[in-house]
Amino acid sequence: MRMKIQILPLAGALACALMIAAPLAAQRPERPALNITGYVIDAELEPATHHLAATAAVSFAAPEGAETVSFGFHPALKVSKITDESGKVLTGERLPDGTIRVTPATPFVRGQAASRWTFEYEGAITGNDDGPVEGLKLAAIQEPISYLLYPARWFPSTGYLTDRFTAEMHIRVPQGMRVFASGSQGASKPVTLANGKPGDQYDFNWTRPGFPGTVIAGRYVEPVTAGPGNVKVYLTVAHQASGNQLAQTAAREYDFFTDSFGAPETSHLNVVELPDDTLPAVWAPELAAILGSRVGDKSGVRLLANTIAHQWWGSEVSPRTLNDAWITNGMARYGELMYLEDETGKSAMHAALLDVSAGALA
Repeated sequence: MRMKIQILPLAGALACALMIAAPLAAQRPERPALNITGYVIDAELEPATHHLAATAAVSFAAPEGAETVSFGFHPALKVSKITDESGKVLTGERLPDGTIRVTPATPFVRGQAASRWTFEYEGAITGNDDGPVEGLKLAAIQEPISYLLYPARWFPSTGYLTDRFTAEMHIRVPQGMRVFASGSQGASKPVTLANGKPGDQYDFNWTRPGFPGTVIAGRYVEPVTAGPGNVKVYLTVAHQASGNQLAQTAAREYDFFTDSFGAPETSHLNVVELPDDTLPAVWAPELAAILGSRVGDKSGVRLLANTIAHQWWGSEVSPRTLNDAWITNGMARYGELMYLEDETGKSAMHAALLDVSAGALA
């Protein structure tokens, strides 16, 4: 009953704010016909040269009779080879926005088994190059933190936040860097990098269809935990003083949402610092990342609550098309305000609701 008791006082006002924002979301494109179901990605990051080299095996179903299929791709990355499941080399056309239009060896037919194509690609991503979304820095391979966010299209993709997929990833980085993604397979193992230097490989395997497309690698100090220890906070030396406070906040928010919405897909959550040159916050299964400048800020409490709420509203529940994305985004905001009310009272929640309404009008 706790969820009903806390939601009902907010329902009317917040619903109005969400409906104001709805027409903007409705202008977004519909779900693409191409349905990607899974990836196996091997990637190596070299921050000193901003370089990424990767191979991505993509499993997908294409529409019957399709003579070409298209994949979104980061414009700074260059594809050197595409092969189908039989090993035949395929031809592709690169469009100005980075999209790759590929011609299959034979047109797709009804009842055809899912295809599995392999893309080999590399390139330098400095963060200053043109990305898939103008004005937003969604990927950068750099020191001390490198990040490849799901919307950056650093792997061949489509159906952003609508077509759910699994992902097995093997990420190699220089020694001393930690890597975070969805479905961690434990400790790293030593490897030799392409430049001959020693490195570490981190393995991930997210087997539930979802959105495990974000990778963050950085030089973080030892993690800080609070409560039972299932929520871990990773910060750089510059912000490690905020570790204990952030861990306590993250654990309280995680427990609050578990009580309110039920058990999430996994009991593990890594809260990770992002550099201040990208999005304020990012989520993926088992991952909540926020800017370093916000980890010790009071406003960071709400930002983190909204981000953690996406473990339920976004990771477990997602829209069929982006026309309906306001529902999951709105419910994450709902959770944020629920937590604020629970922690600081109704007056703080109502003040925050005015901010939400003003944002929707803007």
